[in-house]
Amino acid sequence: MQLSSIARRRKLACQLPDRVAWRASGMFRITRTDFRNHVLVVIEGRLAGSDISAAEAACSDVLSMDIPVTVLLKGVTEIDANGHAFLERLARTKANLRALGIYSRYIVRKLRRACTENTGNL
Repeated sequence: MQLSSIARRRKLACQLPDRVAWRASGMFRITRTDFRNHVLVVIEGRLAGSDISAAEAACSDVLSMDIPVTVLLKGVTEIDANGHAFLERLARTKANLRALGIYSRYIVRKLRRACTENTGNL
């Protein structure tokens, strides 16, 4: 028996994990979603200036847990030098760094390539 679209949406809504928004300011948002066996951290907007400290705090908190972590860059429009340094440090951790969007994917590929050349194991 097929479920109606309303019933499917209700069923899906019951299965969604808890979401925690860490900080939303201007053009920056970081969201943490806890699943049963991993954590997803989504960074959106501008990764520059004072927003980097909030992103670092959120990621270090999640990375201290003993479960897999995925950090997703989504719709990132600007990354300054400190943002690049943060992403380089993040790429060297156990976090699975992913990206949506042309600019974000380019940055993640570049970081992975640099880490692979430097360490040979990312």
